[in-house]
Amino acid sequence: MRYDIAGLIIDFQTDLKNMPEEFTSYVSESDGAADCEVDFLQCSEVSPPQGRFLYEDGLKWYTHDENEDGFSVYLSTPLYPFGPVCKLTAAEDWRQVSIEYIKDLSDQQLAVFKFFSNIVIRNLILLHQGIILHASAIKWQDKGIAFTAPSGTGKSTQAQLWEAYRGAAVINDDTPILKRSAEKITIHGTPWCGSSHKHLNTSAPLNTIIVLEQSNKNSLHRLQEPELSSCLLPRFLLPYHDQRLMDLALGHIARIIASTPIYLLQCRPDQEAVELVHKVILNELDAG
Repeated sequence: MRYDIAGLIIDFQTDLKNMPEEFTSYVSESDGAADCEVDFLQCSEVSPPQGRFLYEDGLKWYTHDENEDGFSVYLSTPLYPFGPVCKLTAAEDWRQVSIEYIKDLSDQQLAVFKFFSNIVIRNLILLHQGIILHASAIKWQDKGIAFTAPSGTGKSTQAQLWEAYRGAAVINDDTPILKRSAEKITIHGTPWCGSSHKHLNTSAPLNTIIVLEQSNKNSLHRLQEPELSSCLLPRFLLPYHDQRLMDLALGHIARIIASTPIYLLQCRPDQEAVELVHKVILNELDAG
């Protein structure tokens, strides 16, 4: 089955009886060459690493083999002491990917698929002028607004307030894609949308990024360096396993920072916080 996610055609070949519901609206009828082909298969056991260890972030990243052509990514769990339970193998350009999982995980196929397919897109998109931001993204009057902060700060709450008071639509409530072009930055919905399951297969020109902090009063100010980078950089999903991809990611972020107004909103979860941001957006439009 083929899917169009932020303009990328991804062909998933899988033994799943049903794909995750979130993917339904991204189905593509394209019969051209796919940007990425992913095989998702059950196996009796996962073969051990053959390449050089690179990085650990809950997963263990290795070069694919001694020639260091591509990557192998392993997931282990204390509940299964006999070795890794899942393995992702990717070519260096992420055009060919295989995901293997042991049969003991057959009752968790959907969770495994969502988790590892997200790893595919967060690396693949870097090669196509994009990057994933940990954020709740909304579309209001064809303008994209991203609320970003550490988990539990209130990103989803602010998105919900904009739904309630300004009629906004949630593009994605966890991992939207920001994509560069010569003219603008565009924010895109994806099927990886956190526990709220809110997402839309749509996009909008990115108008503003709002970094959130909880506070007992509402205030808003535009971020400048060095405060800007320290607030925003940790919110992007970065490829610490690969210097080449990291260089691309940092280039995308630099372009986003240079072309997008970014604000710190210290706020309560109330309508006044919505109106503060709304006023700033109108001022930006008037200034433009």
